[in-house]
Amino acid sequence: DRNDLLLARIEDLRAELRARSKDDMNLPARLGEFKAQLDAQADEYAELTETFATLRASIDAAGRRNDPMLRRAAIPFGDAFLVRTPYGWLFAPATDPKLLVHLHESGGVLEPGTTAVVQQLLQPGDLMLDGGAHIGLIALPASRRVGPTGRVIAAEPIPELVQLFRRSLALNDIEDIVALRQCAVGATAGRRRFNIAPVRGHSSFLALDEVSEQLDVDIQT
Repeated sequence: DRNDLLLARIEDLRAELRARSKDDMNLPARLGEFKAQLDAQADEYAELTETFATLRASIDAAGRRNDPMLRRAAIPFGDAFLVRTPYGWLFAPATDPKLLVHLHESGGVLEPGTTAVVQQLLQPGDLMLDGGAHIGLIALPASRRVGPTGRVIAAEPIPELVQLFRRSLALNDIEDIVALRQCAVGATAGRRRFNIAPVRGHSSFLALDEVSEQLDVDIQT
């Protein structure tokens, strides 16, 4: 009858309340388990992220070292080495191993600070004088900066380096931009004894602790 149905409904509601009460009592434990799972996944994600970052760095480094068309390339070429720089190829003397090592490790930018300043100061069409041009480490990026309407006058007294630089000018097709002179630059024109160091870039008119050879060079103003 109607009363029996009502009593049955009340009993069902009581059972439902008891079940919900039991679930509510277990809720903190379940939330704790869920939080622990989230923390474990977060730690795993962080570890994976760090692993991927390390792998990416290793792959990038390997690519820079192994790709012959990237900056760190030095190719034997007769009596010299052909070295890739961000601005083109340069011939470097095989007789100067320290220079070759530094060029390889620096990616062809031996003096990054000086190069950056030159790039910042020069504008297309400018004129620049590079005294002690060596193999063209500054003159080459300068020529790229001033462009075909500009001019770079490069002076280098060591015949060996001048010959290599001339080959680099032809290779990079910048003979119309860079005017190379075999001489030193000074306030007074003349001729003086020049000390050539084993590391060619350390050569000087001043006395040196170690000298490979000496020669008389022209000085132009």
